Order: sequence, then C-alpha cells, then structure tokens
Amino acid sequence: MPAHSGTPGLLDYCDGLFDQLVVNLDAYKTGGFVKPPLVGAHRKIAVLPGTFDPLHEGHVASALELQRKLGFDEIVLSSNPNPDRKPGATPREMRDKMVAVRVPESPGLNAYFFHESQGPMPTSGKDVIDRMKGIYGTEEVYSVIGDDVYLAFKERGKFKTDNGVKYVVLLRGPDSPLANGDPDKPAHVTFFNPGSADSLSSTKVRAKVKAGEPIPASWVHPLVRRVIDDEGLYQ
Repeated sequence: MPAHSGTPGLLDYCDGLFDQLVVNLDAYKTGGFVKPPLVGAHRKIAVLPGTFDPLHEGHVASALELQRKLGFDEIVLSSNPNPDRKPGATPREMRDKMVAVRVPESPGLNAYFFHESQGPMPTSGKDVIDRMKGIYGTEEVYSVIGDDVYLAFKERGKFKTDNGVKYVVLLRGPDSPLANGDPDKPAHVTFFNPGSADSLSSTKVRAKVKAGEPIPASWVHPLVRRVIDDEGLYQ
C-alpha cells in the first residue's frame, strides 16, 4: 500500500485492514515481509529479534502487550540467522517457517526475513534497525532486547557507540536483575515489564515434544505445532 503522510486516520485504518488480507507465507524462503509493512513517517515500529526455536505464545503475548502499551504501530519479528550463543539451534529456515505461519494470525505483528538474494546479510543490530528505517520511512524504529542483553551491552559500552539506536528492554518479571530499575540507564533506553511474562520458554516446549507429551494450545499455536510435527522437529 502507498505511504500516507500526516496524522493517522481513516486511510491508515483501512490500510491496516487491507494489510491483514495480504500475506506472503513464502517470505521465509525468499526474504521480505510476511505482511505489507505499515510504512509512513508517522509510524512507530519495534523490531523483536530472537532465535524463536520454536516461536511460542509467550513471545507473541509479550510482543502484543508491548505494541499496545507503548503505542507501536507494528512489532516486527526477526529471527537470528546465526544464533552463535545457541550452537544446537534448529536450521534457520524451519525457525523462520514457524514465525511465518504464526504472524498473520495477530494484527499488530509482522515478520521480516533477510535473504542473500536481497544483498548482504546484516552484520549487527544497528544494521537491522537502519534497514527497517529505510523500509518504513520513519526514524521511530526501536530494537527490543532482553535484560541480559542490556547488561552485556552496558558492560561493553555499546550504548555509548551505537549511534542513537533506540532500545526497549523486556524485563523478566520480578526476577529480572533490572526489576528495581537502573540509575545509569541511558536516555534512549526504555524498560518494559510485560504483565504477560511467565515461565514459558522454548526449552520447555522442545522438552515436551521430545517426551511425546501433549502441548497446550496456550503454549504453541496449532499452526506452529503443525510445522513441528510435519518437519519432525525436536524429536
């Protein structure tokens, strides 16, 4: 859809309805968005990276709460192509496929897949954010990170050298090391404690599949479960 300038109104609302009807489930193979992005200079976008191995409903609930409470137009899921901290991760295409089938079920969510055919793969989180700024046509693009990543970035001094990337830090409930805040938090960082946060994890989902135990629909969407079963993942 064409971008519209000015104050969001009826045209933007109609565009949003139309966008939910146009999906590209093959985006995980060819690159690009699953749904047409909600472009425009007035947009506020958050990019949520992750391994998503598998994507579970805890991921989705946190993303939608973030979108609603912090006023984002769209949350873009972006799977990590090289999860170096998780050497046993499922091949990227299978992880991306689970994201692709789930995203169209929730307005407010989108997904973008980087592919070699579109040019060089991103080499940093800043590279991802800069590309999203170019696509969406807005400077209001935020990178969503976990509290563990925030602490690692802070220790490395990354917030002093990231050239103005804006961050939202997802806290892990009352057990978060940042639950009481951080007096040295940089001005371009926002802490967010999702009320939907719970103990659900991809590790628990994989363990249940491997044990042959039933997985509640509240844990994994049926479309994601179908990919797991069809591809024989986590056996």
